[in-house]
Amino acid sequence: MIGSQIKTILEILQREERELKFIKIYGERNTGTNYISQLIKENLQCQLIPGVAAEIAKESVLRINKYIKKKGLKKLEASIFQELLIDEIFAKNLAVSLGWKHCRPPLDLIKNHQFTPQTLFITITKNPYSWLLSLYKRPYHNFFQAQREFREFLSMPWKTVKREYSQAYFDNPIQLWNEKQRAYIELAQEINICINLKYEQVLRNELGTIKALSYLFPFVHQNGIVSIAKSTKNDGRDKQFFEEYYLKSQWRKEIKIEEIEYINQHLDFELLKYFNYKKIETD
Repeated sequence: MIGSQIKTILEILQREERELKFIKIYGERNTGTNYISQLIKENLQCQLIPGVAAEIAKESVLRINKYIKKKGLKKLEASIFQELLIDEIFAKNLAVSLGWKHCRPPLDLIKNHQFTPQTLFITITKNPYSWLLSLYKRPYHNFFQAQREFREFLSMPWKTVKREYSQAYFDNPIQLWNEKQRAYIELAQEINICINLKYEQVLRNELGTIKALSYLFPFVHQNGIVSIAKSTKNDGRDKQFFEEYYLKSQWRKEIKIEEIEYINQHLDFELLKYFNYKKIETD
């Protein structure tokens, strides 16, 4: 699929006589945004438009963390304080960043931005069933999600952060997945230099992914690609773990029938079909 997307983009670039310089990545939490960003940085000559606060205002982030430590704020207080200040960093630097990497892409800004003609936009999608498990284990930026059973987590409202450029709450995290994927489709419809990468496809074929992108950006190295051998989150997991867990569907053992039934009640199957994922049947 990525090959056909790249071919279409090449035709547009040749017809309009323009070249690409930047890449902007959007993807939900726990979809491999760090992994894919690192893979691109290691292998392609391009400029990644920043998607996290530390890339935009490193000193400000360090000051925030230092202040939190100095004041001895409790975990919840520290989280709320930190998120509010990071929201402010993105609000002030929206024109530089084109938004937080986990946000709903700000289409009005993108369509009129000076960088857009030189930018490849990449959206990342992950299997919603395995993604929900990942979000349950690592509910980033949602400090009201106390540890609870997976089934209860699935039915809880999900509170967004201001820099998400989305509604304040979703009825449940399944709706969050639905909404973000709709936004990625809308981005692709409005901006023709845009591709979607499925996390599992990149994991299965890093070489093929980078080779396809190399038609748009030159290689850093001429003697093969640099693979990402270890987790970008420094948690001890390696590429073999992720291949076993996702490509061989080890995660499937962790979801009960009643949990799949609840997910299916709220999942948009048109989106599932669009991204070529299969519904898990329970009968």
